[in-house]
Amino acid sequence: MNKKSFTNQISYITIPCHWNITVLKKIKKQQDKCLDTKIIEVYGAPISGLVGDGRNTTVTKRFSKSEAIKLRKKIRNLGFSFNYLMNAPIDVSKQDHKELDKYLDWVINKYQADSITLSSLELMKYIRNKYPKIPIYVSTIAGVRNIEDIKKYTDIKPQKIVLHHDAIRDFDNLPSFVSLMKKQGIIIELMLTESCLRNCPKRENHYNTLSDNSSDRKFHKFCNNIKVLKPEEFLRANFIRPEDRKFYENIGFNYFKITGRSKKASWLSEVTEAYLLREYNGNLIRLLGIDPLLNAEKYVYIHNPALKGFIENFPKNTNLENTYCKKWAIKLMQNKEFNIINAKYSDNLKCIIKPKFLEIYEKGEHI
Repeated sequence: MNKKSFTNQISYITIPCHWNITVLKKIKKQQDKCLDTKIIEVYGAPISGLVGDGRNTTVTKRFSKSEAIKLRKKIRNLGFSFNYLMNAPIDVSKQDHKELDKYLDWVINKYQADSITLSSLELMKYIRNKYPKIPIYVSTIAGVRNIEDIKKYTDIKPQKIVLHHDAIRDFDNLPSFVSLMKKQGIIIELMLTESCLRNCPKRENHYNTLSDNSSDRKFHKFCNNIKVLKPEEFLRANFIRPEDRKFYENIGFNYFKITGRSKKASWLSEVTEAYLLREYNGNLIRLLGIDPLLNAEKYVYIHNPALKGFIENFPKNTNLENTYCKKWAIKLMQNKEFNIINAKYSDNLKCIIKPKFLEIYEKGEHI
């Protein structure tokens, strides 16, 4: 990656792989019409492997090895590179190294992944020693929030670092990442469609749970319960609207990532079109990777165009964030541009009536 890549006017988007070739063909046509943005890469994990990939296997598709390789060839023929996820936390010392080597050989030599995303520093070192040329991406699960966090990854020479989702609104620190890109040629990628709680207290425990493929339903319920009871949290979540890409490009970023592997494949083409066109006239919730079991867009509506000016005036002082987002939420609700069905709130957004759909969701039922 040369420095020229960071000075041109092209931006790049990475998308989740839902293993639907028809959808990918549609997206290919969308991006071929776009002059200033290119979708260059899909990411995912096609098989249930030795190393987890940050999602429970019940919410993402899995295939046999032979089926996975056939799909890989079709993806390559469409011109997309493939980033293989092995980004769940893992203790390499406790693994059977023969089995680990066998798995890595399949991913790199048989499946022919173009790059690998990891969160474990020990696994990065292990792979770098055996495969010195494979591009390594540092996962957002690794929690890189500032330049100091990057230092421990220097020796493995990562090609890309996906920032912790909270970092995208840490505006004082963002220019230092741009400087790093220019000096060292490391790509810094920002996630676009994240909906997790800002400064979530259960983030690390959530990802640790996924390391052994355990169910993570309790974490989604915790997160979404708070959002409905405190609607300002929907706005505090670290999303980047299609219209707000330019705000980050003006800072110096040109690599972005759409998240949402557990969403339906049909969702993806609508979302990529919005980000390619840099505008969306519908429900912001539709764009975000919120737990599909909540079916949030059916019950929560935020008029995306109404958030014009929101990110530009977002406070740099973190102590002011909650007040700022609450004022916006109140204004939007008063203008009927933010609505949570059957919920009732006081003038200062205290939940007075808890909506029925949330009670059903908390019981673990699909709504």
